[in-house]
Amino acid sequence: NAHGGFLRKSATTVAWFAQKKKQRQIEILRDLSSVELFQSIPDAAIQDLVDLVKPVHFNRDETLFKQGDQGEDLYFIRDGEVDLYQEGVKFKSLTSGSILGEMSLLTGGSRSATAKANKGVHCLMLRKDSFDQLRGEYPDFDRSVRNIVSQRIDELSQHWRAKEQADEEWAERATKTLN
Repeated sequence: NAHGGFLRKSATTVAWFAQKKKQRQIEILRDLSSVELFQSIPDAAIQDLVDLVKPVHFNRDETLFKQGDQGEDLYFIRDGEVDLYQEGVKFKSLTSGSILGEMSLLTGGSRSATAKANKGVHCLMLRKDSFDQLRGEYPDFDRSVRNIVSQRIDELSQHWRAKEQADEEWAERATKTLN
């Protein structure tokens, strides 16, 4: 059995695969339970969600998506760290329990930032069509997504305002130095 002999019988093979599937579902549920977005999904939809997400891995310095790309996927970071860049400048890091890619899926626009794995990153990926399906079927989920996107837009606005202010201050100092 330790060398796979149990797989010779179809009944034990089916039981083995069922056990592996159950273990995978428990791991996914445990990871998704920490994501605030999915706490708004009713219990009846949890099985749908577990079946819709797909585990993916990104190596260090691998790009998840680039600024300007069309959004096709939503990612939930299981472990690792992802850095976000705008115009080549790092502005934020996300760690386990974070989601990314939701803005372009909701708005239909292009990606607002480039996401790059800082370390090896394990994620759960949800495709756009599955994301839209969940939003259509569960209004509370849709409302949660909209709230998160609103928060992210506010964060980006604050980042750019701070950058503009820093640029203006530098220009003033440079002008005074030249004078």
